Amino acid sequence: MQTARQNVLLNSEDSIQVHGRDDPMHFDYLGIAIGSLYAFSGKVADLKQSQALDRYKMLQETIERAQRILVMGGGPVVIELCGEIATDFRRKSITLVHDGTELLGSNVFNGLRKQLEKLGVTIIFNDPIELEAAQTNHTAP
Repeated sequence: MQTARQNVLLNSEDSIQVHGRDDPMHFDYLGIAIGSLYAFSGKVADLKQSQALDRYKMLQETIERAQRILVMGGGPVVIELCGEIATDFRRKSITLVHDGTELLGSNVFNGLRKQLEKLGVTIIFNDPIELEAAQTNHTAP
């Protein structure tokens, strides 16, 4: 793994190419969790409740159809998302890519890593992924 910031290009609807890597990373669904301005992680901007529920149902159906899921980030929302998907869908291949060296703080890092790995989640550290603005239109809402 490289520790410097890297560019990532969305090659197609099912793979990304990380600068400096020979092989693309393939996925059925790409989740991007880059942080939040406030504590509620389930916010959906400018949508009525019924619209937000429809969007969440569509997201759940997309995850149900996917076999390989790539999630980017390392905060509490990402960790919870990976754990929930891995618990509910044991046969999915889940990869979490994080630009840091540990998940959350060092005091909880080992426990979280072990729990996710026990659920079958692959974790890649020190590997920031940046999607260029023009390339983000392939992700599901």
